[in-house]
Amino acid sequence: MCDVCGSRHQSKFRSEVCVHFAGPQDLYRTPVVVFPELTICLNCGTVAAFQIEELELVRLRDAQLAA
Repeated sequence: MCDVCGSRHQSKFRSEVCVHFAGPQDLYRTPVVVFPELTICLNCGTVAAFQIEELELVRLRDAQLAA
């Protein structure tokens, strides 16, 4: 059920998200592209869930630690 409007009309979608690191020191760092599954309320458009798979999460952690 949607936390915003209470609708039960939600669907899951695959997506592509390009994660950029914040700050001027990260301006030239390569962003990490992840492909999370989104749960979207088809009534109000709220993204109810955003889950990144473990392998992609490891890539984000490694990129953050390499900074």
